[in-house]
Amino acid sequence: MYRLILVLLFALIVAMFAIQNALVVDVNFLFWTLHGISLALVILGATAAGATIVGILYVFRQVQFMRTRKDLLSQVKKMEGDLKEKCLEENRLREQVDVLRKALEAQAAGGPEPVQQA
Repeated sequence: MYRLILVLLFALIVAMFAIQNALVVDVNFLFWTLHGISLALVILGATAAGATIVGILYVFRQVQFMRTRKDLLSQVKKMEGDLKEKCLEENRLREQVDVLRKALEAQAAGGPEPVQQA
């Protein structure tokens, strides 16, 4: 919301400046020459061109952010899948350790060796 207020305030300042400088001037730019154009139109045109350039750069930046976000989200999903696999593997290994521990305890107690589970 504050950005909108700042943009409107800037537009108001530029419009007031342009109205106060409504002289007729000649404009030379590179190979072009415009004769008898209002300075207010030159000011407003330059401001609009600058705003357009900033807008285009902003859009490119947003597209780059969206691509980066998409890539990062896919990496997160992959890592979550890897983590789930690692957790399943850890649980399987813990079960094997428990089975082997019970077999070792039974063997140390001199009892029959329990059947191992696969």
